[in-house]
Amino acid sequence: MIKPIKRNKCGQFIKGSGSPRTQFIYINCKECGKRIKTKKCRIKTHKYCSRKCCYKNTKGRPIGQGKYGPYRNLMANGYFRVIIKGNHQYEHRYIMEKHIKRKLKKYEVVHHIDGNKQNNSINNLKIFNKKEHDRIETTRRHKNKDFPYPLFRKEITIKKINSLIKKGHSIRQIGKILKTCHNTIRRRIKINR
Repeated sequence: MIKPIKRNKCGQFIKGSGSPRTQFIYINCKECGKRIKTKKCRIKTHKYCSRKCCYKNTKGRPIGQGKYGPYRNLMANGYFRVIIKGNHQYEHRYIMEKHIKRKLKKYEVVHHIDGNKQNNSINNLKIFNKKEHDRIETTRRHKNKDFPYPLFRKEITIKKINSLIKKGHSIRQIGKILKTCHNTIRRRIKINR
């Protein structure tokens, strides 16, 4: 039973009566039926007595209620994650494993061809090793017009850099003028000394 919250004339909580965040109630675990004590504010989310009960409830569920059922969630990094037999796994890796009918090796990376992390159709996925994938991603990023520093800049010569230094510009200002990173300017100067 929930205790009524006592307030004084000003509307402030009376000490000892318990605010809504610290009031406790008892509910039953969804998996084992054990009685558990939980805060009133967590009634909607707190349904299990332990992680073990929570994972038991997700094990053995078919992955295919709707698209991927309630056990598919979007991560902060932009990828979907699914729970299969109590194990968390990225959806694109799971789909690729099902397609090739084997587990992926640690060094294998599943690449999204169109660059959209949420498009996990098999036509959009391709397996690369880490080195190949890094090469593809860096060239894709540098071809992007929004990316400020192109990958290969042959037009940045030591003559241009020296002429801008003589005019009194700093290395950071030269980087902005030539639309490149100041570290590139430093490296060119170091190489040509």
